[in-house]
Amino acid sequence: MALRVPVTFEPQGITVWVESGVPLTLAAEVAGVSVALPCGGRGICGGCAVKVAKGALASPAESECAMLRRAPEGVRLACQARVSGAVTVSVLQNDPREKVCAFKSPGFEGPPVIAIDCGSTMITVLVADSATGLQHSRASVINGQAGLGADIVSRVDLGLRGHGSELQAAITKSLSCALESACATAGIDLPDVQRTTVVGNPVMIATLLGADLSGFAAAPYLIPEQVKHPVHTEPLAHILGLSSEIFIVPPIASFVGGDMVAGLFASGVDRQTQHTLYLDIGTNAELALVHDGRITVTSVPAGPAFEGHGIAYGGVFGEGAVTGARLGDHDILLEVEGASTPKRLCGSGLVSVITLLRQAGHIDAAGRVWPQGPLGYRFKRIQEELAFALGEDGSGPYVFQGDVRAFQLAKAAVLAGVRSLIEKSGVSVRHTIVSGAFGGAVTAKQMMRLGIIPSDTGEVRVFNDAALLGAMALALSPDSISGFEDLYEIMAHEELATSDLFKRAFVDATSLEPWEGAHP
Repeated sequence: MALRVPVTFEPQGITVWVESGVPLTLAAEVAGVSVALPCGGRGICGGCAVKVAKGALASPAESECAMLRRAPEGVRLACQARVSGAVTVSVLQNDPREKVCAFKSPGFEGPPVIAIDCGSTMITVLVADSATGLQHSRASVINGQAGLGADIVSRVDLGLRGHGSELQAAITKSLSCALESACATAGIDLPDVQRTTVVGNPVMIATLLGADLSGFAAAPYLIPEQVKHPVHTEPLAHILGLSSEIFIVPPIASFVGGDMVAGLFASGVDRQTQHTLYLDIGTNAELALVHDGRITVTSVPAGPAFEGHGIAYGGVFGEGAVTGARLGDHDILLEVEGASTPKRLCGSGLVSVITLLRQAGHIDAAGRVWPQGPLGYRFKRIQEELAFALGEDGSGPYVFQGDVRAFQLAKAAVLAGVRSLIEKSGVSVRHTIVSGAFGGAVTAKQMMRLGIIPSDTGEVRVFNDAALLGAMALALSPDSISGFEDLYEIMAHEELATSDLFKRAFVDATSLEPWEGAHP
């Protein structure tokens, strides 16, 4: 069975999974996206031009290059270009049929398959057609464990104190809710599902399976044997109401899980010719450095600030969440989900506000907050602590000095992990890929400006949902497990978070300024 890869069409926002090597026009047909072919697909008119927004297509033939010699960079002919990996394209021609031809019939041509990403904060379920690769529905719910412990360390501690069954009940309830929602939207029943693939960090998978968490208590961190076995049926399938076999992508080591493997597979980092840094930023940040035919992986405990927790007015993405902020002509301009009154900050909102205050001179490189400056009228003291008001007339939500410190600790953990990986390998990083919900919500410029990632790594590509898409690739094409196995063969784990190298790097990494060190 040929490898299937995701192709996304903008502005429709439709993603389909097709076999690698097929013409882009075939992917468009599967997606129900109209692409004009005035010359009948002979590649001589340019009427089917598309622009590659993310990823890449197979190298063009000489005839296509000749046709596009005056075209802007990134433009390809849909009738000539062939799919070679995950890619996002924008259809350039203005076809009046587009509005009515954007989506195909919601019916399935083959049995449905499901991919699940069990994150520390959010659980996401994706449903697709096994025959066409067309995504039919998606659902995300808050991981119920977040109410029991903000990060994986606190949840491990809870499990060791005899509350493992509560952790399992919380995650299975949330997962069941997401499954039911996604299946209802797709118009299918859970027993209809042919295959289910699950990814997540080792602690999330261990709690899902009700496994012993004692191995995560102290270094060397040991993953339970139960978590290492990829195929599961009972009792998990029964708990979730699934009839299909459940394939859980095995972890690598310590706190680096199958979500990292799936993300690496989807992003195609093993095919990179340049030294590449891969980051999945969240409560448990997973990092990888691709160099010299090898992949070195590690994880660092970043804490919950990146996902909106552990800060005074923090919370998850949703109605009323501040997702961004910028300076206007006379005041700040907020981006609020649902265009409603701001109620809380999600991770991207916190980063945007800190970036804004740093630019305005209200936060220095050491993270100290100063009320003197152009936005001084928005500062007030609440219970003796300096707070920056985001709402009208000095109302909340507020950002406190303590929130800035929480962010500094989170971002320092990530940068210290990156610095340790680079220093230990001694290679120059030329390319960076950032995945995870946080990575997809903030800009590369913000991450570099605040020193979350190095500012001198060359191209930075944001690949949101990499782990989920990797899981879906496996659900659609079980034979692609060979690609996963190839990754396991070249991966080596480094326990950096407890090393002296990491501890030294962490102290300097708290600074809120760009760091140039990708080329030792």
